[in-house]
Amino acid sequence: MRFIDQFILQLHEPLLIVEAETGRVAFANPAALDLTGYEADELGELGIDDVFAGDRLPPDSGGQLLRIIGHCIRKDGTPLAITAAASTCKRNEILPHAHILESKFLVEGRTTDAFPSGTHTAGVSGQPEEPSDDTYNAESADVIVYTFQVDAESDPASEALRETNQILAAVYDTTHVMIAYLDVSHNYILVNRAYAKMYGQSPAYYSGKRLFDLFPDEENQRIFSRVTQTGHAHHAMAQPVYDHDGVVSGYLDWSLQPIKNSAGQVTALMLSQVDVTRRVKALEAVAESEERFRVLFEYASDAIVVFDADLGRFTHVNENACRLFGMSRAELYHAAPVDLSPEYQPDGRHSESAAMDFINQALDQEEPVFFEWHHRNIHGEIVPCEIRLMRMPPRNRRLVRGSLIDIRDRIEAQTQARKLSRALEQAADAVMITDISGVIEYVNPAFERMTGYGSADVLGLKPDILKSGFQSDAMYQELWHTILSGQVYAEIFVNRKRNGDLYYEEKTITPLKDERGVITHFVSTGKDITERLQTEERLHFMSYHDRLTELPNRLLFTDRLQRAITRAAGGDYNFAVLFVDIDRFKMINDTLGHEAGDQLLREFARRLQRLLSELDTIARMGSDEFAILLDSVEDVAQVTHLMRDMINEFNAPLRIAGRDLFVTASTGIALYPDDGTDMHTLIKNADIAMFRAKDSGRNTYQFYSADMSERALERLNLENNLRRALERQEFRLHFQPQIDIRTGRMIGAEALLRWEHQELGLIAPDVFIPILEESGLIIAVGDWILHAACSRARVWQAVTGRSFRLSVNLSARQCEEPDFADKVMDVLRGTELEPHCLELEITESVIMSNQPAVRDRFQELSAQGVRLAIDDFGTGYSSLSYIQKFPMNTLKIDRSFVRDITSDTDDAAIVDAIINMARSLHLDLVAEGVETEEQQEFLRERQCYILQGFRYSRPLPAEDFERLLHEDRAFQELLPGN
Repeated sequence: MRFIDQFILQLHEPLLIVEAETGRVAFANPAALDLTGYEADELGELGIDDVFAGDRLPPDSGGQLLRIIGHCIRKDGTPLAITAAASTCKRNEILPHAHILESKFLVEGRTTDAFPSGTHTAGVSGQPEEPSDDTYNAESADVIVYTFQVDAESDPASEALRETNQILAAVYDTTHVMIAYLDVSHNYILVNRAYAKMYGQSPAYYSGKRLFDLFPDEENQRIFSRVTQTGHAHHAMAQPVYDHDGVVSGYLDWSLQPIKNSAGQVTALMLSQVDVTRRVKALEAVAESEERFRVLFEYASDAIVVFDADLGRFTHVNENACRLFGMSRAELYHAAPVDLSPEYQPDGRHSESAAMDFINQALDQEEPVFFEWHHRNIHGEIVPCEIRLMRMPPRNRRLVRGSLIDIRDRIEAQTQARKLSRALEQAADAVMITDISGVIEYVNPAFERMTGYGSADVLGLKPDILKSGFQSDAMYQELWHTILSGQVYAEIFVNRKRNGDLYYEEKTITPLKDERGVITHFVSTGKDITERLQTEERLHFMSYHDRLTELPNRLLFTDRLQRAITRAAGGDYNFAVLFVDIDRFKMINDTLGHEAGDQLLREFARRLQRLLSELDTIARMGSDEFAILLDSVEDVAQVTHLMRDMINEFNAPLRIAGRDLFVTASTGIALYPDDGTDMHTLIKNADIAMFRAKDSGRNTYQFYSADMSERALERLNLENNLRRALERQEFRLHFQPQIDIRTGRMIGAEALLRWEHQELGLIAPDVFIPILEESGLIIAVGDWILHAACSRARVWQAVTGRSFRLSVNLSARQCEEPDFADKVMDVLRGTELEPHCLELEITESVIMSNQPAVRDRFQELSAQGVRLAIDDFGTGYSSLSYIQKFPMNTLKIDRSFVRDITSDTDDAAIVDAIINMARSLHLDLVAEGVETEEQQEFLRERQCYILQGFRYSRPLPAEDFERLLHEDRAFQELLPGN
């Protein structure tokens, strides 16, 4: 039997189902049988009029639930006053409206097959009792459903019960609470509209369905079973509801109440649910908002306080506020705000009144109030703050939220910025600030004084306006490479002022970086060091560095090599000397030209530098020869590894003069101490090994070995021959004239030593003179040179009747001889040459030795009229302070500077500097190595008039030079205008 049959049979109220068309009783529940006194089969033979006398149901009742007053006619004939509730419905549908008063249910829209077919009943009429949302046609209705209640007009409780049931029925159908009645097997009995609507169905949908077939949930099924078994209700709050995808779609408060019969047995379950999604989400939003406020409040970077203007105290403070004042929360809550500020603010206002003014302003407007304020912390320290005040809800309270930012660092930064600004404006050094591309954004007054350019003249321009052309492009490339890599660049610049004057500026350029470490500007500071320097420092640099490659030159290399030897003598330190020679450089130079050759040398040097550490030294020793001092050599493998890297490095072509050149090099290696313990031996052996590498096919390297000493043997033989050269009279003197280009006349000559070996022929001075120096033979040979030169000069004076000056070179070893001055005077007396006709040339190394005895000897000679000249000036160590200690008469400009004075700005600058220095010291000038008219004109324009070089004559044997003396005006045709 279906549940609806059980439901009707168990009703306390009598119920009849009557065929609408015939009025025949089709069904009667037990309560109806008790009321009428009939058996079921007896009632099935009767019509409604046989058991009920009352108003008839109108045919147009439309399925409405009607209340009909009448009498029940019992089987024994006893009439009972009753009230009937009747309604029509379609066959095979559950009663559309039936008040089940005792159980307090209102049943709607349930389908059933509990009505037997073929039954008839008479119609009844009455008045509508309740409106219904459903519509029925009485004429097409199949059945009429009657429920009866025996009247008890004298019983007030019965009437109250009826009214209560009616009210409950109405509430059931209209409440927002979702209600479902279930049997103990969890099948749906009834659901109200709210329940059906919640799940998008009609109430009829649930008929005959089981709850957990529709909503599977093992946990809830266990709960339902427990309630059925124990009879104890269950309540759940804010239970999540999941959609088909397992996502929470809402929340329910639900309750499961057991319904028991008079025996206390659970016969049904009432499930009530309330949709609390809005409430839960609102609570979550409130909690989230409160947490957000708490986090923002507590973890804000600012100090935050909430001030109650009515209470005159803080109601909330965050941790940063505690740190700002140096107080705990409890201390701040009990502190009087006036105690947290000095009595007066910096503008003179009283803190208490000024604070209330700001607070009232914030309370009276919607916009925040901003101002700066001086607070005082617990230690009595003044804390400048930037404050933002803003009114807080609710409106019935005078609450102000304050955000406080400690601006001590900002004020200090502003103070420092002002100091810096004043420092820049008042600095003695010139300051220039440019952007990342070099555009000038600021110059200080010192810059304006130094350069002659006003601020308005240079802003928006680049520092190129100061360029003089004396610095190489390579230097500027290195400058930009350095500062763009974030490093500081320092150098001495030769710059040009606005009026065209040159000046030396010692400049430092520093990159400025933002907080991310990105370079945004460059700051250069510089000072004019022209007067202090007087060209000395620059000359010193150029003396120690190769002008083309800017590498150390031979002098600096030998100095560092000597230092390495000294260090190694102390033990636990070894090094190597490498000589590197570019293969076939002369062919490249002759084929592509000198500019390409210079470019090749610079690029070659750069590649070598990339292979070495900062502790290593690489120097340019000659035209295409480089030397490397390799620091801290552990073993041969270390050097071998470097050599392989070098060969690999030069496997890649060099881009020279618009074309790719494959350049190789030959390298010789001498190891300390295996291949020598002194500078000369190491250099010699590295040189020997380098030539062996060239003999081995080039583009390779060779370590020095004993079997390479053939050259050393040759040198020894050369030294032995030199010792016999004097007695064999193999030395010769050649003479090179010195010309005054103002008159074209010869005013003197330089005596130059030559060696004409009986078998080997003429040997170059560069080959044998170093051997003379090292062997000590230079003393005897120097004495011979001095005597022979003075004798010739005296003879020529007598023959020509002309007095001219003869220059003789001295070695450092000669100058150190104790009787040197006496020897010179003895020669002059013996040859009867006037002392002023003799000029002794010394090198800068003699001056730098600064030996008092040597200085005294030259003072003695100078007092006798002998002249003194510095030979090859600018290539050595000398400085002005040392030069001034010697009685100098002449500076000789070295041929290496003269060679390129018309094409190399560095050489031109050096020559200019030497000429200016000589003029300021009142010294005569002689320029060596003049070969072209352009060189002659360059020097003449700068008032250097005494010249020497191949343009006028090569060094000549004595006989040829004597003939030249007789041609008094032989050089007139070389002068300008001839």
